[in-house]
Amino acid sequence: MIADSLIKHLNLIVQIHAAVYEVSRFCFLLLYIVAYVTLTMMMKLSLRFGYKEYVAKMPDFGLQESLIVKELVVSRRSFKQDIEHFIIESSDLTFQSRISEGSYGVVFSGRYLGSQVAIKMMKRLESDHEFENEVKMLVELRHPNVVLFMGACISNDYKYIVTELMRYSLDKILYPDEHERALHDLSSVIHKALSVRKKIKIIKDIASALAFMNGREAPICHRDLKPSNILLCDNCSIAKVCDFGSSRKISNDMSRNIGTFTYMSPEMLTESTYTEKSDVYSFAIIMYELFFEIKPFHELRSDGDGFGDSEFLISVNVTKGNRPFIPEFLQISEKERLYLDLMQKCWAQNADERPSFSEILSMIELFPK
Repeated sequence: MIADSLIKHLNLIVQIHAAVYEVSRFCFLLLYIVAYVTLTMMMKLSLRFGYKEYVAKMPDFGLQESLIVKELVVSRRSFKQDIEHFIIESSDLTFQSRISEGSYGVVFSGRYLGSQVAIKMMKRLESDHEFENEVKMLVELRHPNVVLFMGACISNDYKYIVTELMRYSLDKILYPDEHERALHDLSSVIHKALSVRKKIKIIKDIASALAFMNGREAPICHRDLKPSNILLCDNCSIAKVCDFGSSRKISNDMSRNIGTFTYMSPEMLTESTYTEKSDVYSFAIIMYELFFEIKPFHELRSDGDGFGDSEFLISVNVTKGNRPFIPEFLQISEKERLYLDLMQKCWAQNADERPSFSEILSMIELFPK
């Protein structure tokens, strides 16, 4: 009897301990979820009402961890004050046709106080950082080969960047079959746009814009230089750089893997360091496309999509030191050969061996006209 009673008491104690354990585990999970939701709400509030530094400590369950959430230093209010002279009222904008669309948003042609303009509408609230960064860059960068910033429109629902209207982008000129001709009537310019003279002018204009950006007291990297971010006037005689959402002033803590895979330098793919010489590599790939009018690493692309497996193959080849195939059967003039030699200097594996944009301009000035 005593043994049976003892066993019953022991079983009861075990059941009580099991119940306490389950309740404790549930409470632990509940507290963790509450802490996670609280932290998430703090992040969202910081994004919506201003950017500050938050130190949010999770409940101490023996983890002894702290989560530090860092966002932009400038609040939305101070951002508006910084650009108050460039604020445009939405009532002053008239939207016309859609020009292009990307992950960032949609670009329309339109009118602002009677002038023809391009209106870039940002898609997501999450793009606040990119929007504010691009606007601040455009306010600073006034140069003949940088797209002219006219103002920004900020409403509760959308944000717009208003610039001068440049009807063509280099990718649409190089690869017209991949774009809707209804959006851009390229038929009148495509066959005459890419003479050697105009190609050289485009190269000089891009280098001039980047030399200006890199030569500032606080040098700026574009970080997403590619044909779709090179705009051309109606007769393709002037090129201007655009899309500065990813651009940054050069610092030691710039993140890597920013940009488009085909145009990313070896150090962008493998290291944390990033300098203006990474833009020089992207510039070399654009030179390749201008002279050969084919997509770089086209032999590695599956169905021409340039995504997924193709991106992986391109990155592997670039880090190994391979570069886009140069057709040997083409007849290349002596002048073109000088530019191809320059191109190969610009895509050197070692970033230190690439010329700066100011050096590139000096070299071009010495080439035969």
